[in-house]
This record gives sequence, C-alpha cells and structure tokens, in this order.
Amino acid sequence: MNWYDMVISLDCGSEVIIKHENNKYQLFEVLEYIENHDTPWSKGMSIRPIGEEHKDINQALGELLYFALNEYETLALNEMSEVVKATMNKIEEWFKLHSEYLATL
Repeated sequence: MNWYDMVISLDCGSEVIIKHENNKYQLFEVLEYIENHDTPWSKGMSIRPIGEEHKDINQALGELLYFALNEYETLALNEMSEVVKATMNKIEEWFKLHSEYLATL
C-alpha cells in the first residue's frame, strides 16, 4: 500500500481502501491483517477488489454510496467528494490564470 492510498473506516468495522494505480481508482475491502500488522499502511493485509476501476476519484467515492452506510458516513463521503471537486476547480482556475499571465509576458 502506498502513502497516497485512501483508507476509509466504516462504522460496521470494515475498512475500504481506494488505491490509485495507472491513472485508475479501485476500491478494495480489507479482509484481515497478517502477521500482527496493526496499521493499514503496512503491507501485511489481505484485500479483495470491490466493483470496477474508475477514471475519477469521485466515481470511486460514489461507488461507496451503494453500500449500506449510516447517515454520517454518507454525509462524510458527500463532503469528501465536494472537497475534491472544489480543489480540482481551484487548480484548474490557477492554471488558467497562470497561462494568461505567461501569455502577456
């Protein structure tokens, strides 16, 4: 597991990992930790893929909403998705402004 993978702990006790590889996002369920590794950042875990690969992080977060989540987990995922969208919009805006600035030089 890489440091940039996202780990989401659900209220039911399950953990879901969103891994980013080859410009795709994939959900994985953590089945068990192996050899007494107690952190999700260690390599000692057994995981299985859930669903399909996604081109966008928001699609992967949206797939989690198909699970039987409680209300605050659903709200947290929606908030996470909004934060990602807002961040992507700000980055795009910055690049446009920066490009316009460079074009005027």
